[in-house]
Amino acid sequence: MSGHSDEVIGTDKPVYQGGNQALTAGERRRAALEEIDEAKFSWFHVKACIVAGVGFFTDAYDILWVVHNSRRESKLKTAPSLSRRP
Repeated sequence: MSGHSDEVIGTDKPVYQGGNQALTAGERRRAALEEIDEAKFSWFHVKACIVAGVGFFTDAYDILWVVHNSRRESKLKTAPSLSRRP
């Protein structure tokens, strides 16, 4: 961050963008959201959904096996040893 208060999203101070146009943070946010709302549906959106879905699945699967293996290891470490000689 450069430390300018005009770049903070929550401020309503005008930000000057080329020429004489001054936009507040709220106006910039609304303009960005309008641009997103007017975007056409494309293959990019389909690919983004597929990638996000695959990422979500692999993260969940990874967490499942990490928990499973950590429980298994803790049981093995706390189990009485069979190689113990009296």
